[in-house]
Amino acid sequence: MKYPRILLFIAVLTTEIAFLSSYAMAETTVYSTWKNGKLANTTYVNTVPTYEADKDLKGKSFQDLMVEGFEAYENNAHKHAWRLFSYASKQRPGNVESNVWHAKSEYQHLLHRDGESRAKKEALITVNNYLRDKPKNYVLESLKRRIERGLNPDSFSMEAMQFVLDARKAYGKKDYKTSSALYAKSVEIDPHNAVAWDSYAAAFYRSLTGSKEERRRATLPILEKGYSFNPDHDKLKRNIDRTKTRLSTK
Repeated sequence: MKYPRILLFIAVLTTEIAFLSSYAMAETTVYSTWKNGKLANTTYVNTVPTYEADKDLKGKSFQDLMVEGFEAYENNAHKHAWRLFSYASKQRPGNVESNVWHAKSEYQHLLHRDGESRAKKEALITVNNYLRDKPKNYVLESLKRRIERGLNPDSFSMEAMQFVLDARKAYGKKDYKTSSALYAKSVEIDPHNAVAWDSYAAAFYRSLTGSKEERRRATLPILEKGYSFNPDHDKLKRNIDRTKTRLSTK
């Protein structure tokens, strides 16, 4: 009788070691999220679990819903992420971050299932519904513009948007140097935010000393780089042409 027990013990021990080894080898991801305007990193183990469509979400805290949503999104389980972020948004209707991720995950799910046209249409409906409760919200308006331009909102970064919001505040206080630096960080993370590039150029221009010609010449590369990422943005093109015209008349 002892022999089978020893075999059973060895089998259980081997299984536990294998489980712990696989867990230790799993990729650990630090996901950036924002709380009250401050960066808060959330760490989770990046696995590929089987997500159940009818999984009961009741009883989950807002934080749990968001973290599980991030994990599902990173593992391309967009349908499950969509449900999680939707449920999180219902828990906290005023939380813009959950609203953004709801629209992003919805777009990805429908993109793979039904194509770009349907994904764009439904994601815009979702964003507009949130804008109805939060009219003129800068982040949601920016996401809406991104989708309307035909760009995949996967590129839309909440981290970059926080830099934009801080840059706007600094600009309003006429702290153009700080504003310029914050816009620079934003477009480095998310170069497809055409408005941020335009605002970056304006803040950078005002942060400089010297003649108008010198400042325009220094600012032009920012506009041109922004336009290289956003060739569909008319305002950037107009500002480039206007700047070049003014420089050529000197």
